[in-house]
Amino acid sequence: QNKEIFDILIELKDALENNDVIILKAGTGLGKTTRIPVMLHILGYKKIFVTQPRRLPCKMVASRVQETFDKYIA
Repeated sequence: QNKEIFDILIELKDALENNDVIILKAGTGLGKTTRIPVMLHILGYKKIFVTQPRRLPCKMVASRVQETFDKYIA
């Protein structure tokens, strides 16, 4: 079942407090790559890593995450 990213924020925070690394699996377009890093930053996390299997998507993701940060953080 796909939950909205904002709906799992408390679960995500609890998982991060109890584990060094977590893997988040959710459907396409739910914000795993763009919203989660912003929410984690707001929660106080400073080192956030998002992986992508290929170089081009990685560069595109980095640009998109920066846009999201600028929108929500600035």
